[in-house]
Amino acid sequence: MSEENNYLSSIVRFFSEFPEEPRVYSFFLDGVFHWMESDYIIGEILISSEEDLKEVHQILMSMTHTEESIHRFLELMAKAYVMAR
Repeated sequence: MSEENNYLSSIVRFFSEFPEEPRVYSFFLDGVFHWMESDYIIGEILISSEEDLKEVHQILMSMTHTEESIHRFLELMAKAYVMAR
């Protein structure tokens, strides 16, 4: 199994357990209001490049696994996603 598949499998398992409840993140960037569902950003993470999957995997495995910390991470990922577009 390739390294990418290992990271992807691990991340899929992680997000099958966390977060327990989905949320909608809302924020302003450059004066524009954005909102994004946690399930959407998880889906975008799962189709990321091998390099991005490796980075996300390292972050997820090193962070505290509380509902709040996971949602903070996903909200930051949502903001990064919007800024990259």
